[in-house]
Amino acid sequence: MGSIANAKIVGYICRLCVQAHSIVIHLYSDRASALKLIEKLQFHLDLTISQEDIRPKVICLECFARIEEIHRLWQSERPAQDTEKVPQKDKEDTQKDGDDSSDAAPMAPNVSND
Repeated sequence: MGSIANAKIVGYICRLCVQAHSIVIHLYSDRASALKLIEKLQFHLDLTISQEDIRPKVICLECFARIEEIHRLWQSERPAQDTEKVPQKDKEDTQKDGDDSSDAAPMAPNVSND
């Protein structure tokens, strides 16, 4: 067996996939800050990230690409969800007209299995 002093460093360990990579993004770098990388990891993966923890402080480019893809999907779906919401004023007007729709079941969307 060789000593640790003679060991060859092959890369950094990615915090997400736990694989060694030679090209990574450091979580506390200016680049990561500009990309809001820590915020995205905390929001989408519910990770607790701290400079004091012992876990790796880098992610590989493959995991970074996946996080960005998740974030883009979330951003593209968010406006669609906002337009589906019923404005509060319309809901109040419906209840004033005597239509108590609070007991009614929500309508299922038209889905075709063609």
